[in-house]
Amino acid sequence: MNQPAYSRLVNTSLSQPGRATQTDREHHLVLELILAKDGDSAEKVMREHVRASRRALLAGLPISGGQGKSGTASS
Repeated sequence: MNQPAYSRLVNTSLSQPGRATQTDREHHLVLELILAKDGDSAEKVMREHVRASRRALLAGLPISGGQGKSGTASS
């Protein structure tokens, strides 16, 4: 993925209320776990961080593809 597209995705995710603060907490926790040599927990926390970032990104994208506000396909 090119850098400008990636930057737009990150900005969209971080534009969700509270996401920037939560992202900072998640990154600090991963770092603490790495420093504590707890790789398994660091991996678990980072995977959850990625999932949370994906949810925030999707919440920030405009609805498209023929879907209504409920998120279901229109008939």
